[in-house]
Amino acid sequence: MSSAPPGWYRDPHSLARWRWWDGTEWTEATRGNAGAVARLVRESPWKPWLAIAMAIIVVGVVLFGRAESTRTPDPVAWYGAGFASVGAIVLVGACLTLAGRRWRYVLVFAALVAVAVALAVFTVTAPSTSRSCDNGGQPKSAGTYDCDTSDGLGGPLLVIVFLIPAAGLAAAGKLAGDSFYRFRDHVARRSRD
Repeated sequence: MSSAPPGWYRDPHSLARWRWWDGTEWTEATRGNAGAVARLVRESPWKPWLAIAMAIIVVGVVLFGRAESTRTPDPVAWYGAGFASVGAIVLVGACLTLAGRRWRYVLVFAALVAVAVALAVFTVTAPSTSRSCDNGGQPKSAGTYDCDTSDGLGGPLLVIVFLIPAAGLAAAGKLAGDSFYRFRDHVARRSRD
């Protein structure tokens, strides 16, 4: 290690943390793997991601809400429109914000998307007047409340269900963005030659 420049390296005594090498010897300064998580959080494009999540929630609540209305004759079409719209938002958002980033950002983005979609769906399916509840349109106070939210686990279960398609769309968006930038750079190099 004597020729290594100063920096953080895996601690030779504990693989679970990092230790500072000052260029000549190990110092007492250490840090755990939380540094990697903190760096991931710090370097993520949170502002665009939060805007994407808000767009998903708004579009989802409007379209899924229309599907859940007992006055809607074709709820499947509205759910289809809702999921297609959300999918387009996710794909474009991933293409714009994940291109050139490491794959771990795809997972963070997918988790955020899954939470946003689950929130939108759970928001419109949980009320007693939704199509998903067998209440005849009566409010909870009428004593006929029968809306299965899986004993309060409906929201977290939806996050898990939506995580896989969200990750697939995020990965597709990242690949599309990466391909676009590679193509753009290739064209720029050829035009200079």
